[in-house]
Amino acid sequence: MTSPHTKYVVGLMSGTSLDGMDAALTEITRDENGLDHVELLAFSCTPYPEQVREELLLLAGGEYGGSRRLGLMSSLLGQLYTEAVTNLLRTNNFPPHKLDLIASHGQTLYHSLTEETYLGYKAQTSLQLGEPSYLAEAFGCEIISDFRVRDIAAGGLGAPLVPFVEYSLYRDPAKDQVFLNIGGISNITWLPASNASSATSSASGILGFDTGPGNMLIDQAASYFTNGQLTYDRDGRMALAGQTNATLLAELLEDPYYKLPPPKNSGRENFGAATFHKILTRATELGLAPNDLVATLTTLTARVNAHAIETYCPAKPARLIVSGGGSRNPALMAALAKAAPSTEVVTGDTLGYNNDAKEAVAFAYLGYKCALGEANTLPDVTGARHSVTMGKRSR
Repeated sequence: MTSPHTKYVVGLMSGTSLDGMDAALTEITRDENGLDHVELLAFSCTPYPEQVREELLLLAGGEYGGSRRLGLMSSLLGQLYTEAVTNLLRTNNFPPHKLDLIASHGQTLYHSLTEETYLGYKAQTSLQLGEPSYLAEAFGCEIISDFRVRDIAAGGLGAPLVPFVEYSLYRDPAKDQVFLNIGGISNITWLPASNASSATSSASGILGFDTGPGNMLIDQAASYFTNGQLTYDRDGRMALAGQTNATLLAELLEDPYYKLPPPKNSGRENFGAATFHKILTRATELGLAPNDLVATLTTLTARVNAHAIETYCPAKPARLIVSGGGSRNPALMAALAKAAPSTEVVTGDTLGYNNDAKEAVAFAYLGYKCALGEANTLPDVTGARHSVTMGKRSR
């Protein structure tokens, strides 16, 4: 018999790489001390159908689409998310009626990097598609979606959100740690050594922000040079076969974004197709071979993250825990270890479950907190005026 404080929650995450849908079935329990514990029961990653991914890339570019395409895509994604959850539960023999909650991040198509001028007013937004009504209709449990805009309404950036989860679940009383997630975009969380046995310990000193490109530029280069046959540099083979070009690397490291102090966030808006094609033009001028450009972009990602840790974290961390697709790239991990010497570099598997599941697990927990009506943000990280309870609830 499960504890009345136990909830079965599915977290759904689709990242900026636009590669597919991560679904994590979790068991979340609150103990007698008020501490939450999350166990991953099952995980799946379902790639987007190729035509869906291509349409998403076009829509995310900002110059294509319109209300009809956006509306249809949101409904389609809602149906695809429903299929992903159905398959996850069926494959793992988990009865759908036992689900308490589904938390769906949705697919980001646009995210304001800062406040923008629009029609003479100041406005800011974050647009995630994936209509939650399809999940509600299929499973009959509570659905939490559209997380980011509540933080934006409170004056925050709506990102990054995972540092709250890392603080809540993974802090270490003896070690300063940095969590680095390398998805399409890279982001870090600085967690100083703190009391891991208290639910009420202060979150002061936590730092989290988007550092810049993760896999996004590497993925675009791999796709370009293979005519779409690859959507990423599998096993880092292209980078390992090339050489980093010092001239191009030095020029890329001068991007003003890297010098901005946190809080800050990034996305396709500043590291998407327009940026890649500028880099490609310059690489052509320098006579770089395809593998050399991929190697240079791989080194860029490593150097950007090492620079962010060295510049903005108050001390050198004892441990750097890397998750996301980039953690499966040997060339990127080797470049990161070289760029961050004297720090133990490990993958997120050390957390006790599939490294690829980390962000889906994170949104399961953020949804759980929303369902309880509890705050699920760190305003020092997002820049908001105060903490809020993110997420819109539907059944």
